[in-house]
Amino acid sequence: MKFLGILLVLLFSSGFACCGASRRAIDYMASPECVAPKGDPSQMRTPIGEMMLFGYRLRIEGPQPCGVGQGKSFMVEGEGKRRFIHRHLEWKKLCEGKDKVPGDCTQLCEGRPMPDETCRFVRAMDFASEVRQKMQAAGHLASVGLAACGERFEQAGYGQITLIVHDWAAVDLAIQTLADRMRAWRIGDQMRLAVKPIICGTPVAE
Repeated sequence: MKFLGILLVLLFSSGFACCGASRRAIDYMASPECVAPKGDPSQMRTPIGEMMLFGYRLRIEGPQPCGVGQGKSFMVEGEGKRRFIHRHLEWKKLCEGKDKVPGDCTQLCEGRPMPDETCRFVRAMDFASEVRQKMQAAGHLASVGLAACGERFEQAGYGQITLIVHDWAAVDLAIQTLADRMRAWRIGDQMRLAVKPIICGTPVAE
């Protein structure tokens, strides 16, 4: 009987702990940072369309909805000759597998290409990572991800490398940095830029 009483007390206590954790989780997920990016879209001053930036022609498309909440995405395109490879594993399979295409495998740049290199493709992850580092050095939270706007496997955009920021105040600098790096890398392809809420997790009950 004493054992049963202790068991009931433990179950009763754990029920309250569970409910408390759920309440905190709801409050945490309701935080404005979990619903919308920081700031306001009016803080973005860069116009949509074609422009010259750093003597480099740039085209910006969007905005499009991105994921849950109030996230938005833009496509930023340069005028160079090199293209992005978003899924390096597919490229590696093509080069090393049964469907090997002679010649094409030598066209992949390793990291940032040198000015005199003739390679025609760069890894989108390498490029986006360099942009992310420059954004963080300027004091802005930035990351790089796949399926950044909530795409499921095999949906369009699922395998697309995306530069992500969480503050509308950082968007203009992100576009400027993309333009500067696209010029340096001679990119003539699109990179997606997403402005998203931060990813909010569920806190563990104390």
